[in-house]
Amino acid sequence: MSRPYSQLQRQVLKLYKDYMTALRPGSKTKIGESSKSQIRQVVRDEFRKNAVVLKKTHFVRIETLVRQGRRLLEDLEAGRIASITTVSFPPHKQD
Repeated sequence: MSRPYSQLQRQVLKLYKDYMTALRPGSKTKIGESSKSQIRQVVRDEFRKNAVVLKKTHFVRIETLVRQGRRLLEDLEAGRIASITTVSFPPHKQD
């Protein structure tokens, strides 16, 4: 039998679901349909990247990302954001 999700895991899953709902074609979000598909892909990539990079024990970092994600989703739904881009940096070398 699988273990139930923690409260933090449920928050992350709900945030992802809320993004996918807000960005699906025909939703009431105040951005263009072409931008929705691009933003949807960026959101998927960010969630997947963070799932690999972050450990489940990084509670503070995950909670911070959830709060930032909520604010960004609210801005998207209100039409204050028209597009999203990502910037990738090479991994930091530790001496």
